[in-house]
Amino acid sequence: MCQFFFTIVNFVPQHDISRIAALLHRAAELQQPPTLKETKYLLPKPALAARDVKPGQWVGLVSGHWDSVRGMSAGQAKAKVLGQYMR
Repeated sequence: MCQFFFTIVNFVPQHDISRIAALLHRAAELQQPPTLKETKYLLPKPALAARDVKPGQWVGLVSGHWDSVRGMSAGQAKAKVLGQYMR
């Protein structure tokens, strides 16, 4: 299973991973952009293990999507996450 996630992270653009993380944060009915600690729990472990993007950079990438997801309801955010996985 772990190899599956390593493969996914290698092929899914960072932009998509960070958007899904922002949607997951909003789906949890949180109103503020995620902190560094929260971001660690939103990302797949292989993404954090990758050396090309540091944890602080992930916070910036996820926060970059926050304006587009902040106005969604938790239900809308959940539906968008599912839609991302179905692509």
